[in-house]
Amino acid sequence: MIDAGIDIIRKPGLAYQEAFDWLAVRLHAMDGPVACSVAADWQLAEMARRLPRVPTLHSEAAGRDLFHALGLQEPEISSGLLGAIALVEPAKLPPASLERLKPGGRLFVVAGGRLARFLAERRGRAATSPMSERALVGVARGIGFRVIERLGIHPPAAVLHHYAGEAALALGRRDWRDRCHCAMRRDFVAVGPLVSWSALVCLTLEYAR
Repeated sequence: MIDAGIDIIRKPGLAYQEAFDWLAVRLHAMDGPVACSVAADWQLAEMARRLPRVPTLHSEAAGRDLFHALGLQEPEISSGLLGAIALVEPAKLPPASLERLKPGGRLFVVAGGRLARFLAERRGRAATSPMSERALVGVARGIGFRVIERLGIHPPAAVLHHYAGEAALALGRRDWRDRCHCAMRRDFVAVGPLVSWSALVCLTLEYAR
């Protein structure tokens, strides 16, 4: 039984909320059946809240208990080919699931960047060993995918603004803290060379089979 009081109700940090919003927007825009695969119960809860009709492929977190705890009915997976699959912090790329993508289908992935260790949700999760963005892209290209979009969430500038805000608060300067947090949100999403140095990386890959 899933502990709804901890993993389902607790909200993740801003970086993960931004990543799940990005996934929801991308999946909403797709024609045809889509599915997702996640690594933890709280991730499944975030996806179910945003996309209650999107089914979950085989994962450690999948189960009716969680959907029932959210007051939702677990959707069924289409028997045909999928137009898109969303993966959240996969430990590996699941070949059986990827074979269900139709030619030209999209793979939307949230992976850890070089600053992933700063995320509170990553602490104590060494056993799950999610793939890094670099490793994931290397494997994906080797099996016929090409990257068509890369976004970085919580890049170095945002991390620095966050810690500067915490230091300002410790000094009793709430006004400085507010300015730092405003700057953090302004710089929260990165493109270009700083993407890999972000805490999370959002990838869109196209299947060129």
